[in-house]
Amino acid sequence: MANSVKGRLPVELSTVTPSQIHLPVGEDIVANAPIGKITHAKLELKLHQMAAGDQITVGINGTILGEAIPRNGLVVEPETHWIDWKPDPKLLSLGTTWLRCN
Repeated sequence: MANSVKGRLPVELSTVTPSQIHLPVGEDIVANAPIGKITHAKLELKLHQMAAGDQITVGINGTILGEAIPRNGLVVEPETHWIDWKPDPKLLSLGTTWLRCN
């Protein structure tokens, strides 16, 4: 990716080998949640050149997230898609969280 810095976001994913991405997490949202409040986390990936038939598997700290479903569905011609997951907030580690994509 032309404007990326090694070890920082955004990153370019490989289509050949799995990509390990350091995802900085600045707050332990589970530990810091007020008593009685439920915490939520959302992971959004913007993927370029995805088309019908393409698949991506994403994991956080070794736990595979559910099926990747683009917001607008895949079409035959490759285009940019946003994909969302709502992972368990307990999967996110304060400081260092690893995201694996393949």
